[in-house]
Amino acid sequence: MEVKKESVVKWPSVFLVSIVALILFTSSVVAQEKEVELRVLTYLGGWFNSNSYIERNIPLFEEAHPGVKVSYQINPSGSALVQLIVVEAAGGVSSDVLFVGDVIDNAVRNVLSQPALVMDLRPFLERDPNLDTRDFFPNLLQAFTHNNRLVGMPMSTFVGSVFVNKTIFNEAGLPLPTDGWDWNDLREMSRKLTQDKDRDGNPETWGFAADGYTLQHQGATPFLWSNGGDIVTPDHSRAALLEPQALEALEFFYDLHFVDRVAVPPDAGAQWTLFRQGHVGIWDSKSSNIPKNRAQALPHVDWDVIVPFHSPRTGVYVPLIASNAAAISATSKHPELAWEFIKFMVLSDRAQQLIASEEGMLPTRISYARHFMRVFQGPPANVAPLIDAVAIGRTPVWFKDAQVHKEVYDIIRVEWDQVIRQLQSVKAFAEKVTPLINAKLR
Repeated sequence: MEVKKESVVKWPSVFLVSIVALILFTSSVVAQEKEVELRVLTYLGGWFNSNSYIERNIPLFEEAHPGVKVSYQINPSGSALVQLIVVEAAGGVSSDVLFVGDVIDNAVRNVLSQPALVMDLRPFLERDPNLDTRDFFPNLLQAFTHNNRLVGMPMSTFVGSVFVNKTIFNEAGLPLPTDGWDWNDLREMSRKLTQDKDRDGNPETWGFAADGYTLQHQGATPFLWSNGGDIVTPDHSRAALLEPQALEALEFFYDLHFVDRVAVPPDAGAQWTLFRQGHVGIWDSKSSNIPKNRAQALPHVDWDVIVPFHSPRTGVYVPLIASNAAAISATSKHPELAWEFIKFMVLSDRAQQLIASEEGMLPTRISYARHFMRVFQGPPANVAPLIDAVAIGRTPVWFKDAQVHKEVYDIIRVEWDQVIRQLQSVKAFAEKVTPLINAKLR
């Protein structure tokens, strides 16, 4: 039997090499065309960057989303990030995810309040099959809502927290405060805790420290709210700083610092530093300082969180609630992918567990707040007050009009600074700013 062999065409080797090279080049071009770049803008100061939390998890996101490359741009400051967002949007430069500063910061609010800069995230949240709006603390989502738009998602939960130095209490022979203590107890305890041993007018130990002195962030604000006061009426129609409950709260805050002299004044140094060095007995701050306290408190500082002090007038404590904001840029070419990135990093089951157990931050979902209680390892030993505070926390007034918002807070900031510098009284401040604020609200 004759076997016939199929004829074989012998191509020149140079030609074959050229064909292979062309195929590889074409494949490379196609792959590059299919690769999606997700551009994420953030700043150096966020908790999620100080410990490289996001950067550590980007490779995992890319692995779960083949063909996606994340460009993670860390700006040197929050103000630099805000400026970049505005400039790029005006110039038509696209970005996808924005990890910005605290939602109570006016510069951040200026960005989040503009539909030309950020998208409304409510549609993303409501149609997501893996998330339930009811699982988020309602007042936390409200803090990120402006003109009925969900302008960002909280990256963790910051809530008003009262820290104590147990060593100082023990040395003074005082028991730690318990549920039901109020401003009068705070004043009396602060007097006993304040120690000026060399009598030079600069105490070595202060009884109390607020977290700043402002009427927008911490500082005097929780006193104002807890006493039933605010800077304006609930309908934002007029100033409310001359109301008796407002004057009473602000005068109490002033007296602690400048009459009783039991609270850290502006010229005595940073309150957070003094607390971590063991020079403050009671520090009214927020839960975002827990990781910093753990890392920076000196070894002899035995600190914890306690139940907050109440207003004698109302019997309640109204803490600040806030967080860094995760937003989707209005210029994004990949908004659905941007949502998946935000969810992967801070909202998913996995992210909530990591934030609670590894980062020591209070999560944003109610179901994982309970998880936080189970897995958190102190200090502080007592984290129950944090969960209670989240349920009643609020943020400063956010006016609908961005220009009105800026002008009202500028008026308050300038004149309240005169109070803190002891150049005018609380009542003089309220009498001066009231007509100015009313003029802006008309």
